[in-house]
Amino acid sequence: MKPIVKIFCALLIMTITVVCVDIVFGYIANTIFTASSRTKVGYALKSDVSPELLFVGSSRASHHYDTPFINDSLGISAFNLGQDGRGLTYHDALLRAYLQHHTPNTVILELLPEDLSGQINNRVKALYPYIANSEEIKNVAINVDKDNKYLLISNLLRYNSECFQLSKNLFKYFNADSYGYIPLKSNSHQKRELEEKSVADDTTVNKIAKECLIDIITLCKKKNINLIVSFSPEYYIRSNENPIFAICDSMGIKVVDARRFRLNLPASEYFNDNFHLNDLGARAYTKYFMDLIMDDMRFDSLNYIEVDTTLVYN
Repeated sequence: MKPIVKIFCALLIMTITVVCVDIVFGYIANTIFTASSRTKVGYALKSDVSPELLFVGSSRASHHYDTPFINDSLGISAFNLGQDGRGLTYHDALLRAYLQHHTPNTVILELLPEDLSGQINNRVKALYPYIANSEEIKNVAINVDKDNKYLLISNLLRYNSECFQLSKNLFKYFNADSYGYIPLKSNSHQKRELEEKSVADDTTVNKIAKECLIDIITLCKKKNINLIVSFSPEYYIRSNENPIFAICDSMGIKVVDARRFRLNLPASEYFNDNFHLNDLGARAYTKYFMDLIMDDMRFDSLNYIEVDTTLVYN
């Protein structure tokens, strides 16, 4: 056999082997993760239950909105789809997929002041494993990177960045009783003094991030879903000059700016760090937030609501 033929045969065998491995891996991985309820996203996309109230956002959504309290004490069905470290591309892709089969009455989109800057624009990678089951997620992935049209045909590449995170779900199922809420437990041994810092908002506008925010707003309007953009508490002092406000105002979307929410307690009692509330702070803030959004007259009369910074909530 000629050397060139041997090389061709070897390459062909290698290619077939890689393709077979990719197919088998994809079948096993999809069966374990994306087609099951092991993860929060997998559970939410598969569930037949459509909550009245849906929270979407990054870590401050995940840790600040006490959905078990909303469900059990207020009698309002709510689910928290917040996920640490995500951005507008992730929120857009996830909402597109979720709203294909669910219709909540209200969606709370928890944002960070810098979400339009695009600094975390590539965080949509966490949803790549779900592309096989969602054309909506695939479309956002391609919008972020045109090469994804071809690269994400491979199961191995889809799961590449999330293998470690997903592997943890082999041993730990998502607990549906949490309604997606992940509290940051207050711990007296870890408490430390917090300093209220002044921070300037990043007003850079990334084209793709802006498109995703507009797409979320348009999608909710099309489906007649009440969308509220929210900025939850933090232990910083910021300016209110942020392009997110201008976009929401121009499209008639209500914004709740609760970054200056404070309790009559030392900050270390209810903040986990400058950026996140602990479970005590989250419960107090959730009570206040729910009172606020259920007051229809305030929302009818105002598009921009800034929380009373002298608030005391026991």
